Amino acid sequence: MNNENQNESNLNENQFSEVELDNAPKGVPEETPFTETASFTEETSGTEAASDTELTSNIEAENNTAGENLNTQSEDLELNKENITEEMKEDISLQPSDSQPNVETLPEAPVKKKQTGKIVAALLILVVVLAGSITAFANRNKLSNTIAMMTKSSSQYYAYIEQKNLDKQINSVTKNYSKSQDNYKKGIGAENNLSFTISPALAMMMGLNEIKPINAKLESISKDGLSSFNGVLSYDNKTLASLELLSDMNTSDYYLKVPELSSAYLLMTMKDMIDSGIMADTDFDYNEYAKNLPALLGNQLLSENALNEMLKRYSSDIYNNIKTVEVKKNVDVTASTITSSYSKLTATVTDTDLYNIALAILEDAKTDKDLAKITASLQLMTEDEYYNTIETAINDLKADKSTLTNEPMLNMVLYTDSNGNITGREITILDGSSTSLGYTTARDGSKLGFQAWFKEKDLDILDVTANGTIGNGFTGDSVISFNYYDEYYDETTSTSFNVALENVKLKDNKLDGKFTLTSDEMLGTEFVVEFKSANKQQDINIKMMAGGIETIALLLTTKEIPVKDIKMPSSSEKIVDMMNNMDSYIEAADLEGFMTNIQTILAEDFGPLFDLLLYGM
Repeated sequence: MNNENQNESNLNENQFSEVELDNAPKGVPEETPFTETASFTEETSGTEAASDTELTSNIEAENNTAGENLNTQSEDLELNKENITEEMKEDISLQPSDSQPNVETLPEAPVKKKQTGKIVAALLILVVVLAGSITAFANRNKLSNTIAMMTKSSSQYYAYIEQKNLDKQINSVTKNYSKSQDNYKKGIGAENNLSFTISPALAMMMGLNEIKPINAKLESISKDGLSSFNGVLSYDNKTLASLELLSDMNTSDYYLKVPELSSAYLLMTMKDMIDSGIMADTDFDYNEYAKNLPALLGNQLLSENALNEMLKRYSSDIYNNIKTVEVKKNVDVTASTITSSYSKLTATVTDTDLYNIALAILEDAKTDKDLAKITASLQLMTEDEYYNTIETAINDLKADKSTLTNEPMLNMVLYTDSNGNITGREITILDGSSTSLGYTTARDGSKLGFQAWFKEKDLDILDVTANGTIGNGFTGDSVISFNYYDEYYDETTSTSFNVALENVKLKDNKLDGKFTLTSDEMLGTEFVVEFKSANKQQDINIKMMAGGIETIALLLTTKEIPVKDIKMPSSSEKIVDMMNNMDSYIEAADLEGFMTNIQTILAEDFGPLFDLLLYGM
């Protein structure tokens, strides 16, 4: 408890002390309120004759009438009585006593000016508000991160950062999960073509005149629990062997056929595999398993939303129970040769934290009906066994609570940018060996640096560095180093590989770019791997170079193909039980014809190699 109080005190003392807020921007100055009344001061000239009394009376009446009219005019009009009196004397035509005097009303022009001013002011305010809104939206991540740092404690801010970044990954995982479920129903087809070539020079080094291209074509289709796989292996465009594999997830039946050996299908069922394996003496319900597995794959047992909520709930149990966190701002981080300034969050996880994490997960699992249902559906245990197991684990955990000492078990360091994105992470186990692993990234304009490592007792067992520029993908250099300490000889051996990257980028979940691998250990040999992506197709070209000459090439092409109907073997076709009648299949198979075909195709080029293998040197 003292440690917790001290930690909380440190947090309150250090919490975001470096955050300086600029004074809030001043608002638009308010306009001076307008006075909506006009006053008139009556002054009578001493030189006026008594005969003007009636006129004066009329003028006063007219002044009252005019005053009422002027009250409806703009607030900014102030009239001088003498000027008004003179104007009114000039403008008013005297009428007989029994007639009403006429007064010309003041012009409306000032009102128009006032309305125009209001419109302009409103437009200016609207522009300011819109500009501020657009700026705030463009910087909403930075703003929300700043607010989180100001309003949350160190441990709360750490949990906020972890959950924010992990939620993005969870959303991506569950989206792919939903996509796979859709593919299960709608179907998906893929074709893979592999071509392997060896240069004439290397063939001669192997004692062969020539090695022609070796090709493999693999086609797979799956739809609504049914799958088909067809593969053909050929040399110099001549078929060596082919394979057909059909499966039905709804019944867990698998059919296999090698046309060059036999026209019969070999049948293998999940029940046969279970009965002949380590699960033979268990209470495994095959029929229930065969029913529930397609239901799980078909989005009937666990929806995308349920999986998303489940993953977020259990992950929050971890980060919300880590209480000792230190936050530092403006920490320089160097990755390879690039340096950036980030916030550094150091979380110390104690045995008490681990206890609280485990307890929170178990408490959530105790009421998780989805997890209980899935566990039972996959025949791992019944739902009653699931709940009893969770309850027992909770009781056992609570029984060990008295042994906790609040001892630090590991440190977790996060580096975050101003938007709250995690740019690096390091985990160190506090067990005396100081085992740590992690990565950091740094960016300076278009320059990017990266470093990843695995250390033990201050020895860099694995160290990966990379630096370059981001333009049309990433272009730069990377070094991968391995170090090994030999206790017997008391020495450390090191091996390193250099990787040059050219325009490497990920596009539509496919990779583009070129990698060149070299090393002093490879004695001048280098490997070049080039990725090319197109619409629904990925090409991978791997070359082994020696002295600038291509010696071996491997080309792999993967592309999507239309989904076709899948037909399982009919009762009219020959089907052999693989587990019980394999001997009869072998007896009927054309093994001699199969081997003769292969030998005929390969003999011309591989005859000397066969002779060497059969008869020795």
